[in-house]
Amino acid sequence: TEDGSIHRCSVSYNEQYLDTYDHHEGPVYRLRFSPRWPEVFLSCSADWSMNLYHLKSKHPMLSIRATGEDFPINDICWCPGNSTVFACVTMDARLQIWDLSVSAIDPVISVDIAADAELEALGAAQMDENGVLIKDKITDSPPSSPPAAAATGSLYPTGNRYAGLGTELLKEEDLLSPTAKLLKALNADSKKKTLTCLLFGEKTPIIVVGDSRGTVFLYRIFNPVTITHQGPLQQVTKLKHAVAQQTDPVSAAIIQQQPVQQPQLVTTGSGADSNTSAGIMM
Repeated sequence: TEDGSIHRCSVSYNEQYLDTYDHHEGPVYRLRFSPRWPEVFLSCSADWSMNLYHLKSKHPMLSIRATGEDFPINDICWCPGNSTVFACVTMDARLQIWDLSVSAIDPVISVDIAADAELEALGAAQMDENGVLIKDKITDSPPSSPPAAAATGSLYPTGNRYAGLGTELLKEEDLLSPTAKLLKALNADSKKKTLTCLLFGEKTPIIVVGDSRGTVFLYRIFNPVTITHQGPLQQVTKLKHAVAQQTDPVSAAIIQQQPVQQPQLVTTGSGADSNTSAGIMM
């Protein structure tokens, strides 16, 4: 809700909430249940934070916020192939990829997509009609390895045209064409570009990000690993262990009391069975 509360509801009891989870200090924008451990869910908010809740605890097991980050988080997404990995996008056009098995303090990857878009525009402006680089300041060969986006993670934009741009070229405004100058002006202020949604690839190590202008960015992820080929029980155990290592003793006790079960799809039936159907409202 707009006041930061998350309500658990039932279609059989529409006059009251089953549970209310309070901890956010601003509007809650998105909520995602873990595809591997269906009893926990992530929420993101305008208060710059993400919370990891268990259905049986009204207090978050983890409250996550990147160091120095002070912009609302618009969307979050679990990685389908690695239970401890998830990603979020912020209002200041930043993509963050987290791995709970590594840290819940800072993301393993943090990318300023507005800056990437500006470099992409500059690279495109220095190519002729045949796609050949025409400025002496640009090297003829692509980089030997993808640029590191963070100390522990690697992300590489697909279709990378700006690879090899010299830093000196970026400062020479007079060399840019009118089209390039316009593109640079549109991307100059990262706060005006707002990332709104994201999605991991299910069978390939990629992530797709969309912004408020209708632009879609596609990145290939080298680290962390997004496809582990582990079984469902291994994935659940891995996530539980990662959370238990970083949460408080009360939440750790809740995790230890929960048996490891293979995730299942829950369907609603008729009669008495329909009373068990429930949902979450933000």
